[in-house]
Amino acid sequence: MHTEYFAWGLKMTVIGMGLVFCMLGVLWALLTVILALDKPDEEEEEAPAASEASEEEAAPASQSASAGLPADLVSAIAIAVTKHAAALQGGGASIVRTTWSGQQSNWVAAGRSRQTNTWTPRGK
Repeated sequence: MHTEYFAWGLKMTVIGMGLVFCMLGVLWALLTVILALDKPDEEEEEAPAASEASEEEAAPASQSASAGLPADLVSAIAIAVTKHAAALQGGGASIVRTTWSGQQSNWVAAGRSRQTNTWTPRGK
């Protein structure tokens, strides 16, 4: 009797796993076909050669580094990155760092006080 249940369970497992892998194969084939049909034409991808570009089209080194962004935006991003790096100087997890006012959050302070106040001397 138990062998019947085992055989039925094994058959259901094989059928279920087979269906899953068949559907994965169908999805893989479908995605492969869609990617093959979605490729852009090669003529559109041709970029002008570097020798054909005129000197007027070439951007200065300072502009090419900022990808054509305005100078004030680039400086604002640089300041934000510097401030972020300074905030992370303390290292460790966010619970180690302080808030903008220089104090630890109430959540962290309560957790630490709960951890340190659990000790009681033996024999009392």
